[in-house]
Amino acid sequence: MNGPAVYCPSCGGLSEADARFCARCGGPLPSAPPAATGAPLPPPVTYRRWDRLAPGSGGSTPSSPDRDRTRTGLLLLILDFAIGWIPYVSILGGLLGLIGIIFLWLGRRGFGPRHHRYVNAGCLCVLFGIVAAVVAALGIVVAVLSSVSPTGNPQAAGAAIRSSLESLFVVGLVAAVVSSLGYVLLPYALADRGSRRLLWAGYAALMVGSVLVVVYLWPLILNAVTQATAGPTINAAPVQALQLRETLLDSFQVVPNMLFLVAYYRVRRNGPRAEDASVGAVGIPSP
Repeated sequence: MNGPAVYCPSCGGLSEADARFCARCGGPLPSAPPAATGAPLPPPVTYRRWDRLAPGSGGSTPSSPDRDRTRTGLLLLILDFAIGWIPYVSILGGLLGLIGIIFLWLGRRGFGPRHHRYVNAGCLCVLFGIVAAVVAALGIVVAVLSSVSPTGNPQAAGAAIRSSLESLFVVGLVAAVVSSLGYVLLPYALADRGSRRLLWAGYAALMVGSVLVVVYLWPLILNAVTQATAGPTINAAPVQALQLRETLLDSFQVVPNMLFLVAYYRVRRNGPRAEDASVGAVGIPSP
C-alpha cells in the first residue's frame, strides 16, 4: 500500500488514509491523524486470540515459554474441574489442579503487570486454603487421638471431639471460601466479560454448597459423634454411615466445577481480552 494509511480500531487492518470504512472488516474508520515527523508509532494491538501472531501486527508479545506455561496451566485446571467432583477420583483432579496453578505462576510475567498481580493473589488464596485445610485435618486427628483411649470414658471423649470439631469446622469453611476466590483470580485478567461472569457464578455456587454443608451435614456430624460415644464403648457405625451422605453431598460440586470449567476453557481458547492486548497479548485479529 502506497502513501499514508490508517489502522482499523476493530481488526487492525490497513486502509487508505482518506477511506471512511475498513477494507478488511467494513467497520468505520477514524479520521486520519495529522502528519507526524520522525518514525511512526506502532499501532495499538487489538488481538483477541493467542494461537499465533498476525503478520505485520507489531506490538509486544509474551515470550513463548510464558504463553505455553499459561496455556498448560489452564488445561490442567480444566481437567481438575472436569473430574474434581467425582468421589475418590477428585484426589487426582486436585493434584492436576495444583500442578496447573504452578504452571500459571511460572508464566505469570508474560501478559503484563495486571495479570501478574492477579495470579500472585490467586496463588496466595489457594495456598492459604491448602494450609488451613491441612491444619484443620491435623487438628481433628489430634483431637480424636487425644480424646479416645481404651480405658477412658466414651462420653467425655465425645464431648471433647465435638468441642474440637466446632472450631476446626469453622477453619475449614474459611479455607474453602478463600481458596475458591483464588480460582476466580487466577485467570481474571485474561478473561472477557462473559468468562468473568462464569467465574463469579462458579464462586457463588461454591458458597451455596458451603452453606448447605453447614446447614445439613454439620448437625449430622455432631449427632453421629454423640451416637458413637453414647455406649460403654465407642461404636464407629454411625460415623461410617455418615460417610455415604458426605460422598453424595460432594457430588453436588459438579455445578460450580462445570461453571469454572467453561470459564477456564473460554480463557484458554480466546486468550487475553482486547483491552489487555497492549501489555502483551498474542493472537489473530478479532472478527
